[in-house]
Amino acid sequence: MIDLWLVMSDPVWFAHNDDWHRRAAVLHWGCMNPNVAIISAVLAVLTLVLAILGASWLNQRGMERLIDALAAEFRAEVKRLDQRLDSVEQRLDQRLDSIGQRLDRIARQLEAIFKPMLPPRA
Repeated sequence: MIDLWLVMSDPVWFAHNDDWHRRAAVLHWGCMNPNVAIISAVLAVLTLVLAILGASWLNQRGMERLIDALAAEFRAEVKRLDQRLDSVEQRLDQRLDSIGQRLDRIARQLEAIFKPMLPPRA
């Protein structure tokens, strides 16, 4: 049986044989060991499994980053709303204080106008 390396390296054989490519292909596939095919298939399956695991790991990390970014955005929004509520509360307190001052002033004016008087003693 002619070895593939010998076929490819001998220029005289190339010159006298027109069907060298057919013979080389037959020799190449005919010499393949079944163990090599099994090992190749096992390595292909392992590579596929590792690729799937790596992709799922990267996807998980991406989801964690996305969730962290959304959580930070949510916290910032809650902080902004809390500040806004504090400012509204301060304005309401100021208005209530001013309303209280007005009512006190009106009460004093009414007391000055309508001073209660006791009837004279007889």
